Amino acid sequence: MVGALAAASLTTGCVAGVSAPATSPASPPKPSASASPSPAPTELTVTPAPGEPRVGTLSSIRGAASTEPAPTRTGRVAVYIRCWGDDIITVEIENSATITQRCLPDVDDPGTRNTLDVVGETVRVMGTADVANLWAIAITEVPAD
Repeated sequence: MVGALAAASLTTGCVAGVSAPATSPASPPKPSASASPSPAPTELTVTPAPGEPRVGTLSSIRGAASTEPAPTRTGRVAVYIRCWGDDIITVEIENSATITQRCLPDVDDPGTRNTLDVVGETVRVMGTADVANLWAIAITEVPAD
């Protein structure tokens, strides 16, 4: 999968509220629910699926960072990406793929899981996002197909 480009774009939608007439003139109006961003977290981690051996992790990162090269026995990895904010994160799996993903202003968003074959016997992952965003990645080894 040399030079492959994978893109995951996540969007959020708003649901318009519908108001109905009050049951009596004395009833106070009910406040409408509105979506608002979660407060900025100070720490952000990502949790891989149970049973997948962890190869690398980066947590609570702003700006750019990379993992150390790590050996992979199967040549197949899962890259978990989680990003809080309003911009994008770009994650490059060295010599194998690039993943661009939208950051979301929702601290409860679990992020994504991306599986791919890596070129070579090691895997190194680099992430980049604007410093206003907070992000985390985890790389695990998964069985070859």
